[in-house]
Amino acid sequence: MTLSNKYPKKPLILVVDDNFENLEILGHILEIAGYNIKFADEPLKVYELIKNHKPDMILMDVMMPEMDGYQLATLIKSDEELNDIPIIFVTANREREGLLEGFSSGGADYIIKPFDTKELLIRIDTHLQLKFAKETIQNNLAELKLANEKLIKTNKEKDKYLEIIHQELKTASDYVMSFLPDSIKHGNITTDWYYIPTSSLGGDSFGYKYLDEEHFAFYLLDVCGHGISSALHSISILNSINFQNLPNTDYKEPAQVLYQLNLRYQMQDYNDQFFSIFYGVFNLTSGELKYAGGGHPPVVYYTDGCTNNNHSNQLKSQNKIIGFINDIKFHSNSIKLDTPTDFYLYTDGAFEFVDTNGSHGQVEDLIQMIDNNRNCAGNGELQNIYNDAVIKNGNLPLADDFSILKIQLAKK
Repeated sequence: MTLSNKYPKKPLILVVDDNFENLEILGHILEIAGYNIKFADEPLKVYELIKNHKPDMILMDVMMPEMDGYQLATLIKSDEELNDIPIIFVTANREREGLLEGFSSGGADYIIKPFDTKELLIRIDTHLQLKFAKETIQNNLAELKLANEKLIKTNKEKDKYLEIIHQELKTASDYVMSFLPDSIKHGNITTDWYYIPTSSLGGDSFGYKYLDEEHFAFYLLDVCGHGISSALHSISILNSINFQNLPNTDYKEPAQVLYQLNLRYQMQDYNDQFFSIFYGVFNLTSGELKYAGGGHPPVVYYTDGCTNNNHSNQLKSQNKIIGFINDIKFHSNSIKLDTPTDFYLYTDGAFEFVDTNGSHGQVEDLIQMIDNNRNCAGNGELQNIYNDAVIKNGNLPLADDFSILKIQLAKK
């Protein structure tokens, strides 16, 4: 796929470094990848160059004379016309304080020198995709706002513009769906999931991956609120886990992952958006499952494997919700799995229905629905749970995203 097909336009990347050799290396990599490039080796001239050319991304060295990268990033982010440009710092500094200073000054990400070319290009692509997606959505929202103003004056075009709104939300929903993983059907670990976004789009997302040959991570999160903003924020958080770009983080340690997520995604920096999460890591050799939850509904699990004994257990969150309080400690727990075990992860939208008597659903109602629908083959199991939730909701659409993830874990 060419860059012209991948992005709305061919991106322009500005490389800022006072070292000519570094400029040459980065320029060579970006040229081969097909990007438009501009260079700057004097920090004091960078601001004017950015104003004139408005690049789509800035790769910036941290240690420069006259003005370091953090100061320059702060200056750029203070300009409303420029603050939407993602900045990736290129630094040899691995110290936590330096990395946090980079994020505080407005950096979107960082790459440690000496860097891996593939990792560099993946990080560049991730932030360009997010930038262009945000721009597209903002442009569409502006168009929709104008359309709604016209609707006040003429009901004649109402249906037309409501369809536009529907299509844009569907586009955003499809964008979220594109990040969700394929099911795993064979081996010691199998997965299945069922996801139905609310009509107004919510903030649910999830994923799983092998960290190495013997460690498997799985995670599900729920950003507060509804709409495109919550959905995009959820994907940004998901990418921080999928691409493992949190600083000083061993992704085999759930408490470390939640701690760094809480540092990066404080609600005051993200339109008062916070989120709950469950993150687990399974060791296929020892059978140990380490896990940590942040304000998330309890995970339900069954140690009986494929039997008719539906006695469930729960893994309850032991930490606060993510984004409320900065720099707090997070804790993890572990259990040992000696037999194949089924785990069910879900968000609160799976049980927050209102029945015909006006009673609100509880976790216990969802557990009962899981008990009623568990089967060995797994055929239609999760969809049947969703159908039961809709029935309990008076056969009306659910008010929140419905997300449920089933994972069976078995050690080697």
